[in-house]
Amino acid sequence: MTDLARGARTHIRRADIVLCLVTERITLLWLQRLNPNVESLHRFYARDKPRHRTYQEMVRHILLLLRRGLEVCVVSYGHPGIFADPMHAAIRKAREEHFEARMLPAVSSIDWLYADLGIDPATRGCQIHDATEFLAYQPRFDPSAGLILLQIGVIGETSIPEQCNQRGFRVLLDYLSAAYNPRHEIVVYEASHYAIANPTIQRAPLQRAYGLTLSLASTLYVPPKKRLPMKKAMVAKLCRP
Repeated sequence: MTDLARGARTHIRRADIVLCLVTERITLLWLQRLNPNVESLHRFYARDKPRHRTYQEMVRHILLLLRRGLEVCVVSYGHPGIFADPMHAAIRKAREEHFEARMLPAVSSIDWLYADLGIDPATRGCQIHDATEFLAYQPRFDPSAGLILLQIGVIGETSIPEQCNQRGFRVLLDYLSAAYNPRHEIVVYEASHYAIANPTIQRAPLQRAYGLTLSLASTLYVPPKKRLPMKKAMVAKLCRP
């Protein structure tokens, strides 16, 4: 709750209704202390229900409340704009209907990863992909920079599963082994939900990472390989008076 952007509490308190998408009951109870009119969006999820359909229903519900003249505040876990399709879609559609809508920034799991693992993405660069899309589209990536892959526990899943897809994770490790040395160390990371608890950090070389424990919130960090050689001609051009 300390990760709220400046002014977020004010918006929560003054809203006619607060819609929330959070993962733990403590946050829900805290929101209800700020505003008693809180409704969870989790009711739109269902087993074997495609996620895109769930998101569409969330957006329709948000717009329905706006059209009734209510001031709506939507609260989601992490950063509302990172891995949050319905939040972007709801804002876009609200603006199309001439409602005033804005997104306040917050702290994402990626920010926690940088802090907990002691990573500065500016020193070697950092690439961020959804794990499923990373495998399906195979974008060109640079092993000399850091690599963050999101949602490694649900690779290939179109709905919200009850358990992690270990097979998808193995496919990912095999794919990465072609670009990195099998002894290259990777990190399976999960940020803590609470300030008093520690994050989950598991390290292993690629060739022995198959047995690592995954959760639905696991993220993979692959540290950079050997640094690329400096382009001396470019450096000389930059330093030329």
